[in-house]
Amino acid sequence: MTYQAAPAPAGARLGLRILIVDDRPANLVALEEILADTGVVILRANSGQEALELTLRHDFALVILDVQMPEMDGYEVAKLLRGDPNTAQMPIIFVSAAYADEQHQFDGYDVGAVDYIVKPFVPEVLLAKVRVFLELASYRLGLEAQVAERTEALVASERRYRLLAEAMKDVVWTMDEDQGILYVTPSIRELTGHDPCAYCALPPAQRYPQATQAALQAVMSAEADAGAATETAAVDVQINDQRDRLLWVEVRVSRVSEGQEDGSRFVVVARDVGRRRALEETQRQQARELAEAVERQKRLLREIHHRVKNNLQFIPSLMRMEVRKSGTEEVRALTDRVIRRVTAMGRAHDRLHDVAASDVGRYLVSLVRDLREITPDGIRVHVDIDAADVSLPDMLPVGLIVNELVTNALQHAFPADARGSVAVGLHRCADLATIVVEDDGKGMAGAGQEKGGIGLDLVNGLARLIGGTVTAEARAEGGTRVRVDLPTSKPPAGRP
Repeated sequence: MTYQAAPAPAGARLGLRILIVDDRPANLVALEEILADTGVVILRANSGQEALELTLRHDFALVILDVQMPEMDGYEVAKLLRGDPNTAQMPIIFVSAAYADEQHQFDGYDVGAVDYIVKPFVPEVLLAKVRVFLELASYRLGLEAQVAERTEALVASERRYRLLAEAMKDVVWTMDEDQGILYVTPSIRELTGHDPCAYCALPPAQRYPQATQAALQAVMSAEADAGAATETAAVDVQINDQRDRLLWVEVRVSRVSEGQEDGSRFVVVARDVGRRRALEETQRQQARELAEAVERQKRLLREIHHRVKNNLQFIPSLMRMEVRKSGTEEVRALTDRVIRRVTAMGRAHDRLHDVAASDVGRYLVSLVRDLREITPDGIRVHVDIDAADVSLPDMLPVGLIVNELVTNALQHAFPADARGSVAVGLHRCADLATIVVEDDGKGMAGAGQEKGGIGLDLVNGLARLIGGTVTAEARAEGGTRVRVDLPTSKPPAGRP
């Protein structure tokens, strides 16, 4: 071996080397002394052949090459280095004492040299030029390290992405702007029965119907116009399985790249929603059946209401016919009272039919509006009613209670041609709905007793029927106040 490596100085830059080539050992020693302060590894060769052998083993940040050497001169070495892709980018500085004319310098630049130094030269000038190339080499190595690191990270990220995608039950595929599939996860086999490779080869028309193609194309166009990577909202579309059966899937489309020569790339995540769609259809069918059943019930209730109303109108007529056969005042008075009760029941029943829900407040407002029509001149009826719910079976007794209290107040609380007022209130507190009917008339005797001039027997009976209580009292400022407390949610029979 006729070449040797100079010992690396302390603090040598890791990986950076300079190759010095000269057939004269003295020149090599001189160059080593000049370059000692660069802090890099210096390798030397005594011939062009030895220099080429070293470049096969090492990368060099710079080659300092003598022009005039036996067997193979510096020009030939430079040509061979430039002809090898592995060494074509190595910078070469020619150093020569014999070939100092301009033509030889042009020849040096022509074969790829970056500089041509004529001996004798100023060592500081050579050292300054060498340091420039060392800095460039350091910068290049740093960039290469960053590129390698980022490339490795991208490869690892893609590997993780594929592993994650392949482990998902959802189907994930990437496609181009023409909906050509570039990659699809193995879960496509479970969803459609297609082999992943075979699915990628299918044209769009065989993967899904025209409506799905149009929907995906619209989404992709919107994504491309958005100007940034985005994700669409979920859209339900249909795709074909291996037997050309249509399957419902929920898809989300994201644009992941743009500006490529062959267009943008899109990622589609598809989830099987066949069960959800079947459940939704079942729910829609049940809703239709329920609506039809409700409509049938409404028709039945209208028929029942019509027949009950007719019967309630017929009963007073029948009783009037019967009372004419009897001439006693007692029978007539009793019959009049019964007719009034039946008429009130008919009125309460009629308004009950108009109320769609169990809102007793709306029910009483309608009922009191009817009672105003029979209110004597000079008497005003005030209403202060809140919304409150009671069960539908309790609505009719509530209406009869209010009807009884208001009509009795109108008939008995005020002398003929007197002026006054009757107030009807409904307020809810916790689980109680409280009805208050009060007047500013002449008052009552024995307020609070079950028997009295305002029909408390009937009111108490109706209240007990629906789990309520009645309190009657004389107002200090004159008149009577009757309070009825009703449960808004009555417990089942036999329970407290």
